[in-house]
Amino acid sequence: MSETMIKAFIKVQEGLPDVKAEAKNPFFKSDYVTFDALMKIVKPILLKNGFAIVQNTTGSNGYVEVETILYHESGAKLESGKLPIKPEKETPQQYCSAITYAKRYSLMAFLGIAHKGEDDDGNASSGGSKGGKGGSKPTGASSTPPTPTLTEVIKWIKDAPDMTALKDVYARGATFFTKQADKDAVIDAKNERKAQLEGK
Repeated sequence: MSETMIKAFIKVQEGLPDVKAEAKNPFFKSDYVTFDALMKIVKPILLKNGFAIVQNTTGSNGYVEVETILYHESGAKLESGKLPIKPEKETPQQYCSAITYAKRYSLMAFLGIAHKGEDDDGNASSGGSKGGKGGSKPTGASSTPPTPTLTEVIKWIKDAPDMTALKDVYARGATFFTKQADKDAVIDAKNERKAQLEGK
């Protein structure tokens, strides 16, 4: 690591604020910071100090892996190493949730960003646990909350305050149902709320 990049990285960390949770995971009654909100905070500070960010996503043996890389204008780079996350179910929604979760936490850990408030959004991709790889529960952890009803999921969709929250709640809610009628009801609720938000 060059001296120039070390000095630039120090300036990045000096300019980074603590991040406050601004979204809710209704399935696990917890707060978390969305990836979009995080990027709006860190990207301008990184660019100001000569850094570009790349997050590579790969996968193997049922795991998704995210690696954060910072490229400096001097030509040097910093690599975080791969963060593996295993989705509870092999569905597109669960994989997308796991990737977003891994990207967020890889970036926060790499930049040394502190998080204010509880953040357990990873439950959506790790099977309701706060454990590490494989979704295993630590000793004394509570059991996974009960599956939400169709009425609850539709309510959460209708209460989504913006498009980011709507996308997040819909991606999680859609994974709970197997009957086509239930899936159609969730899709209809999502489309209705989307139209309302776009019309604001």
